[in-house]
Amino acid sequence: MLDEVLRGEAIESDLNKLIERRAQKASAANAEEDLWKASARRHAAKLREQRLWDRRDFYQAMIQSHTSNFERLIRRHTTGLSPYPETSIAGMVEAKKRSC
Repeated sequence: MLDEVLRGEAIESDLNKLIERRAQKASAANAEEDLWKASARRHAAKLREQRLWDRRDFYQAMIQSHTSNFERLIRRHTTGLSPYPETSIAGMVEAKKRSC
């Protein structure tokens, strides 16, 4: 009878050790998963920020391009170098003079 009690306690001890090992492994796996999720969030934030900077740079380049094109067109029309003289200011003045 004493042997059976000792044997039962040994089995119970072994089961407790097994449960503790599994709990430690699960805890380690959860910690690793949490680290991976945090890393993925940081990476996604970095990509999002880079896309915002790229978008800003694109629109600044578009503004510069449109501004320079607009200024060039204004110069062209005010100096009479337009391929459509009737649309330039100098062409309109000239047309007005001819009509009078």
